[in-house]
Amino acid sequence: MAIKVDFASSHQILSRDREDKTKIRSDDAATADQQTNTAAALGDKLTLTKSASNLVGLLKSVESMPIVDTHHVEKVRAALNDGSYQINSDSVAQKLIDFEYGL
Repeated sequence: MAIKVDFASSHQILSRDREDKTKIRSDDAATADQQTNTAAALGDKLTLTKSASNLVGLLKSVESMPIVDTHHVEKVRAALNDGSYQINSDSVAQKLIDFEYGL
């Protein structure tokens, strides 16, 4: 018994499925917009607790901090340039061993 596979019809099914998903997404977006507009019309408000307000403040202060400690980087750079930077090989070796055991 031979089965004929028609790729054109398979493509049409996939295309139809994509169109349906796109329509569902646009319907969901319209529903969300309606809910937002209704909430705004009713005068809904959002009130944060004191803890949440503190977290927002902490987040803003952390975001404003530099990622790199530039003062420390400059000290190491200066020590490297003048040849005074000392490498503790025992410490480096121990940290490599600890890292390998941690894997």
